[in-house]
Amino acid sequence: MEKKEDEKKWENQSQKKEKKLILKKMLSDKKNFLIIILAFLLIFIFIQYLILNSKSQEKIHDLKYYLSKSQEKNDNLSEKVSTLKDENKKLKKYLSSSQKQNEEVADSTAKSPEATSKPEVEATLTPTPAPTATPTPTPATTLGQKNALSTAKSYLSYTAFSRKGLIEQLEYEGYSADESTYAVDNCGSDWNEQATKMAKSYMSYSSFSKNSLIEQLIYEGFTNEEANYGATSVGY
Repeated sequence: MEKKEDEKKWENQSQKKEKKLILKKMLSDKKNFLIIILAFLLIFIFIQYLILNSKSQEKIHDLKYYLSKSQEKNDNLSEKVSTLKDENKKLKKYLSSSQKQNEEVADSTAKSPEATSKPEVEATLTPTPAPTATPTPTPATTLGQKNALSTAKSYLSYTAFSRKGLIEQLEYEGYSADESTYAVDNCGSDWNEQATKMAKSYMSYSSFSKNSLIEQLIYEGFTNEEANYGATSVGY
């Protein structure tokens, strides 16, 4: 009986030991499994980091390229602005010289001996009767109108203007509204042709869409029809 009891105790102890060993093995297997999962997660996170880093580097490279291009455009624009300023200075010098020439011509015409010839004409015309009604005399052109007309032609020989823009420029030079309007209406300019010249000038130093070019020409004082004509003439 005692032997049987001892055998049972030994079997129970052995079974308990086996169960403990099995539990330890299961726990170790779980730990190994968790370690493997964590390793895969770390690898996945590292790969994602590399991908995001490469994309960010590409974006940084694209941004640097865009900034360099924009800097080049700004440099080109500043050069064009400086050339336009130089041309504006040359235009002012040219206009000042032409203004002086016009004043000298006006002074010379004012000093010409017209007054001495008038009495002789009057003397010869006084004996003749005038039974018929004399026609209404046309208003004489004033000196200011003559000078304004000469200045307007000087401007148009150098660059393009709209009718409105040329009137404003003449008024800026000191001519009255009547003198400026007279000069612009009698300078013989074709405003469609002026719109074409200005459109070509704009397209020579920058790029414009058709709508933006038309808007720019309207801003310069051309009418809607003239601006559309100018944009069409350059290829739109």
